Formats: sequence, C-alpha cells, structure tokens
Amino acid sequence: MAIQAKLGTTDSADPASLDFRMRALEYVLPSVTAFTDTIGTVEVGTVVASVTLNWSINKTITSQSINQGIGSLDPALRTLGLTGLALTSDTTFTLTVGDGANTANRSTSVLFRHRRRWGVSATATPDAALIDALTGDEFSAARAQSRSMSPSAEYLYFAWPASWGTPTFTVNGLAVTGWAQTTISYTNPSGNTTSFDVWRSPYPISGTFAVVVT
Repeated sequence: MAIQAKLGTTDSADPASLDFRMRALEYVLPSVTAFTDTIGTVEVGTVVASVTLNWSINKTITSQSINQGIGSLDPALRTLGLTGLALTSDTTFTLTVGDGANTANRSTSVLFRHRRRWGVSATATPDAALIDALTGDEFSAARAQSRSMSPSAEYLYFAWPASWGTPTFTVNGLAVTGWAQTTISYTNPSGNTTSFDVWRSPYPISGTFAVVVT
C-alpha cells in the first residue's frame, strides 16, 4: 500500500505520487499549429458567400469553438465549411481549443482590399478604361511600392484610392516632381465604386526605370 501510494494509481490526483509528477513532466500545452481559410484576400466589392476553415492541433483536445456566432464544435473536427454567408468587409475567425487544463487560440481572416495598379501608356488623359488596362496590379492598403518599368515613348502610370494620399516619386534614385494627378470615380470589376487618384509621369519616356513611391 505504501508503494502504491508513492507510485500512485493511474491518473493519480495526488501531487506527491510519481504518476502525477510524471504526467506533469510529460504534459504538452495545447497549440493550434495551423488555421487557414480558403478565401484569403478578395477585392472590395466582392460578396463572399462561403468559406472553408481548416486547422491542425498538436494533441488530443476536449473542447474547441470558433467565434463569429459559430460556437462549440466536436473536438475531433478539423475542417468546417460555412455557407450562406454575405461577407463584404474584413472578417476574422478565431479558433479556441482546450484540453481541460489549458486553452490556445489562433486566427485567420478574410480580407477585402482595393487593387493598386501601375503600368505604362501612350495615352495622356487617363480614364477608368486606362486604369483597367494597366498591367500591374495587386491587393494593398497603402501606396508605398517599388517598381521596375520599361516604357517606350510612354507615360508611367500609378493608380490607387484617393484616400491613400499624395505620394512622392523617385525615379532611378532622383526625386521627380510634376506628376499629373487625375481623380476618377472608378468602378472596379467587383462592382465597388471609389474615387481613384491616377498619377501620370510629367512626359513620355523610354528605357528602364526604377520607380519608388512613398
């Protein structure tokens, strides 16, 4: 009996028992090792109707839940498809898991962003069609960027939401002023209408240029 008390029965709650101490030494905190969504970033104006969440956890857990009104889930679940949504703005899903002693969480977000655009054109007067025709585009939330551009008797063009403010341009290491600004009511391919500023270099040029926008 003395030996049993010292060693402890299986899952002993006695902190003096070896069984309890060994379990404490071997204990691993729960961790959400990955949590992703199948959407990522989409253009402002998009309506996201469905998303699938996928995740992995480092150990067996006893509870898990996701915010955004989803609530508790089967602890064995590792993927969840959501339908009937109508997401139009940034939405963050947070997964919280627990093993009965500790909890851990991790988040993933569906993001809505405008596209900033850049490129070259011989056209001197920009319009919405020119914005769409610019060959460079990416999702972003700010104007700062660095580009290599190769016009041939063409203007350099940049376009982004007017709310991003007034830029400065450095071309091949030299500050270049005199860029022409045109503000256009621009409807993107996803149906959102926003005031866009279009910035055109002072004159058409040829060659290869490193352009830094700040």
